[in-house]
Amino acid sequence: MSDTDFQLGPWTVSPARRRLERADESVQLTPRGMAVLERLAAAGGDVVTRDELHESVWRGGAVTDDALTQCIVELRKALGDSAREPRFIETIPKRGFRLIETVNATEPRAPRPSSRPQTIYFAFGVMLVLVAALIVLSFDNEAPPIAAEPGSVAVMPFEDLSPNGDQAYFADGLAEEIIGRLASVEDLLVIGRTSSFRFRDSGDDLPAIGRALGVGHILEGSVRLSPAGFRVSARLVEAATGFEVWAETFDRPIEDIFEVQGDIADAVAGALSLSLGVSGHSHLPGGTRNVEAYRAVMRAREAGHKLNADNYHDVLGQYRAATRIDPNYAYAWAKLSSTYRMGRFYFNDLIAWEEPAIAAIERALVLAPEVSGIAAQAALLYGDLGRWNDAQAALLTVETGTDIDVDLAHVDLLTKTGRITDALAFVDEILPREPLGGFVAKFHGHLYASLDRNEDALRELDRGYSLRGHGDFVVYEGLVVAMALEDRKLLNKWLDRAIEREANLPGNRSVLAIMKRHLDRPEEAREWLRQAYEGREAPDYWIAVWAAWFDAPELALAVLDRTPDLWSLWMPVMRGVRQHPDFRAFAVEHGLVGYWQRYGWSDACRPLDDGDFTCS
Repeated sequence: MSDTDFQLGPWTVSPARRRLERADESVQLTPRGMAVLERLAAAGGDVVTRDELHESVWRGGAVTDDALTQCIVELRKALGDSAREPRFIETIPKRGFRLIETVNATEPRAPRPSSRPQTIYFAFGVMLVLVAALIVLSFDNEAPPIAAEPGSVAVMPFEDLSPNGDQAYFADGLAEEIIGRLASVEDLLVIGRTSSFRFRDSGDDLPAIGRALGVGHILEGSVRLSPAGFRVSARLVEAATGFEVWAETFDRPIEDIFEVQGDIADAVAGALSLSLGVSGHSHLPGGTRNVEAYRAVMRAREAGHKLNADNYHDVLGQYRAATRIDPNYAYAWAKLSSTYRMGRFYFNDLIAWEEPAIAAIERALVLAPEVSGIAAQAALLYGDLGRWNDAQAALLTVETGTDIDVDLAHVDLLTKTGRITDALAFVDEILPREPLGGFVAKFHGHLYASLDRNEDALRELDRGYSLRGHGDFVVYEGLVVAMALEDRKLLNKWLDRAIEREANLPGNRSVLAIMKRHLDRPEEAREWLRQAYEGREAPDYWIAVWAAWFDAPELALAVLDRTPDLWSLWMPVMRGVRQHPDFRAFAVEHGLVGYWQRYGWSDACRPLDDGDFTCS
């Protein structure tokens, strides 16, 4: 992908950001959509054949014409073009496509007019030099800092100053709402909650936090609740120098909490716009104006960040309460659906979660179909149910690159359908926003392993395991990677870590400990797995993975047929399952082939001339 912008008629095309812009309009493209547009632009108006587009965009991978057609449809929709009367992209029958509009180099953007004296710009330039010097002087050889993005901010957890110290959930919720609102500011890199909240009570100074997160600015604040109302104090500082850019205290009645969230986000965006040229803040729909419903969601969300079997029903109850208090609270319905869905990870897949999860997300989509986070939750649910086309359709309604939940939903869908290279591109884009998120290391490790990049996978998974409090994100991924390598020491290392995690879960989830005892007794292991499958004595996910490892692909396919959780299917340990003759029928029956034909083939599978396909 090029870093050079170019002009296409009235549109400015930014390949690095996958964005089209004109006047006050901005459109985000998918990675493949932008790659097709770049290839057409490089041809200078000449025809680019379908084969040439397949080769350059899909890099030799097998793909049908329908996937390319989807990209062309996406581009025409973004450009406001028409297939019948094209202005930008012309279809050349039986050959390919070409750009009609001339491609030109982008003119340098003129500086934003301002009434401030030139001496301020000079002082600001000097300040930037000093900041750079401070960063160099404070470089830590043992932990190299991430290069600071100038248009970037991290929101720290707000301090609870309430008299009883029992309003931390409210303070954290306020900070999270501000993160969400700032994420909609164009060209502003906003660090996600997982990374920024790691510094709660850490004792690290602002320059150290700024270096660890790679940000230029930090927003910190405090909340004090009382029966009369609340006081919120917030300040925006330059991370490297501690220079205060903006600060304000809000004394308001509790009903004004929603306005204050927006006021703080707008003030931060405005303060950064003066020097960094970012703007375009928009408020988030799908919320509530009812304080009690909002507080129920804040309590549930705070507990949900540490969701486990012990607090699962409490979290579920809080989201239910919020939807009862305000039946039009779309975000609460979406989170209720997500919590139902997550329950199967804690209760052996045996709880009745599907119907209530579907009902809740459908209610949320009716109330707020335009909210990106709700579309993301819908896609995750549909992906868990094997409804691949529905998941893709939900994601096509929202932009990528601003809402981490949307990008994670793309990763989930692409990983489960075997489009590993595409999934990896999304994880690479999430990393700057969650540099210390264990889940990012988990996804990187999983995808690297699926591409047989085992050293990269293990490096990322060890990194994720070392992150304080985030080892749970990666232990199972590390185990599945190790299962594919002939290294018993490595296998035992990750197996022991996973068994420790397994011991904290309820129900009969001793499958990992039992498998460790059977590592050298494959016949006994296969028999135990068959009995576990018939009696539902273990999670289907692990039965399928271990059945594949113990060379029982028929059992693995039977398990996947019952519970089509395809998360592990494209890992090396499952190669024998993919190559089994019965896998073709499985892929057709569970909608994978139809999905591949429409949106692009799995990296591990390709179509054959006779209409069949093969997988490696």
